[in-house]
Amino acid sequence: MFLVRSNRAMPRGTCRKCAWIRGFVLVAFALMLILPIFGPSLPLLASLSVWHFVAALWAWGLLVSAAKWMEWRRDRRAAEARAPQAGAQAAEARSAGAR
Repeated sequence: MFLVRSNRAMPRGTCRKCAWIRGFVLVAFALMLILPIFGPSLPLLASLSVWHFVAALWAWGLLVSAAKWMEWRRDRRAAEARAPQAGAQAAEARSAGAR
């Protein structure tokens, strides 16, 4: 859409969150157009209600949230495992500078 950059060195393009949101809006818009047109001719789509889509969105959101939480926990544990090493190196650097 609109791209305003104050810093020319900043990379161009769409962030990942914006791409997901745009994709969701595009799919929702496509479903809004397709379902009234092709709904009666497709028995599977005719049997679905709005609440089926709501439940699918909730399930997808819960799955993505659980995956992001597990990724965050893994990254935090990796950072904690590196932290004692970084702390020891900083202490050694301080003691070497004090000599």
